[in-house]
Amino acid sequence: MKREHNTIYLLKQTELTFEKVSNEILKPYALTHAQFKIIKYLYTVEGQTVIQKDIEQYFRMSSVTVARLLVNLEKNDWIVRTQSERDKRQNLIRLTEKAKNLKVEFETVSDQLESRLTGRLDATELEELRSLLRKMLAIDLDE
Repeated sequence: MKREHNTIYLLKQTELTFEKVSNEILKPYALTHAQFKIIKYLYTVEGQTVIQKDIEQYFRMSSVTVARLLVNLEKNDWIVRTQSERDKRQNLIRLTEKAKNLKVEFETVSDQLESRLTGRLDATELEELRSLLRKMLAIDLDE
């Protein structure tokens, strides 16, 4: 089977291309695509208690990967981690003022990223793509 006819290959190449474009757009903020995803997630759960495990589960990432991302986000003043009073083994994760102040700007950046990836699709194609991707994501991971 030719690579351009292999669905898995095409999905992976799309992901890699998107990540490359994303990293380029995020360069002025000194953020990677993976770090940006975590900041965006924290915007959606703002005001709620968030621990590392929540991020691992949401993104289906390993604890090592998330820990490394959080260390860098904290080092660059995007997040703050504080020890939970209820469970000293857990750190609560919150956005810094720096991150909060860029929320509106980052929404625009997200729109730019989406547009760069899907800009060649018309509205019908885009909705069809989203529908097909949702269908693919509905597979049972335990199969």
